[in-house]
Amino acid sequence: MAEGEFEEESKQPVLSEQQKHQLKHRELFLSRQFESLPATHIRGKCNVTLLNETDVLAGYLEKEDCFFYSLVFDPVQKTLLADQGEIRVGSKYQAEIPDKLAEGESDNRVQEKLETKVWDPNNQLKDPQIDQFLVVARAVGTFARALDCSSSIRQPSLHMSAAAASRDITL
Repeated sequence: MAEGEFEEESKQPVLSEQQKHQLKHRELFLSRQFESLPATHIRGKCNVTLLNETDVLAGYLEKEDCFFYSLVFDPVQKTLLADQGEIRVGSKYQAEIPDKLAEGESDNRVQEKLETKVWDPNNQLKDPQIDQFLVVARAVGTFARALDCSSSIRQPSLHMSAAAASRDITL
């Protein structure tokens, strides 16, 4: 994608080369690595925020102490990963809807190739069995979120991570 296309699609104002250079110095990477520094090394307070898709980048240049991040550095794997999902906006993310069938025209598509049946209400399972499955599935999901390295809820113990992950509303 050309740079001009990104700026047009994201509604970001056009930045000069000098502003782009200055913004590069405002971008930080979140890291899960901890370091202790003496208080004498601290110059002052700064504001670091997660870059939101709706933020205007030039706003970070207005204040001397404003910085942003959008990626997390994993020192073990030496990778940079996005810390959150993104909302995909734009024409390339839109579904292509086929033309409506004319009245009386039959649909010749093979439905089995288009769909996968995942639930049948006429099954042998009883309500307690379904509830038990849902409890186990949620527990597995909570455990996976507790172990996820890119999670922004990083706790020192698995127990605390699981407790934090259990508050996640994702089902």
